[in-house]
Amino acid sequence: MMGIQLQVILLVSAVIYLAAIIHFIRTKGMDLYRSIIWFLQAAVLLIMAAFPSFVKTLSSLVRIETPSNFVFLLLIAFLLFNCLSMSASLSRQHERIKHTVQSIAILENRLLRLEKEMQELREGLPETGSGEE
Repeated sequence: MMGIQLQVILLVSAVIYLAAIIHFIRTKGMDLYRSIIWFLQAAVLLIMAAFPSFVKTLSSLVRIETPSNFVFLLLIAFLLFNCLSMSASLSRQHERIKHTVQSIAILENRLLRLEKEMQELREGLPETGSGEE
């Protein structure tokens, strides 16, 4: 059976975890889409802390001797999943930034060409209104 000490640590950790998620959502530090993954993980932690017999059953199903090892394995799996998810998101953002920078460079080039053409047109026009008649 999972020790009472681990159960209390899990319970307190899950509550702090949920409070942090809510804080980040409220302060716009995390969008709602990404917070769903974190909420699910916190819910799993709460369930594992509240029902240690469930953890024992799951750990025996996957043939892990101690429930605490199963909890740690699950936490590591959560972290790996989050790293993978963040890495995919980072790659998408990198592509968007690269595309935006390229678009800006093209627009700057067009602007410089137009400014140069305008300057050439201004220089080619005869000066009027000089007041010397």
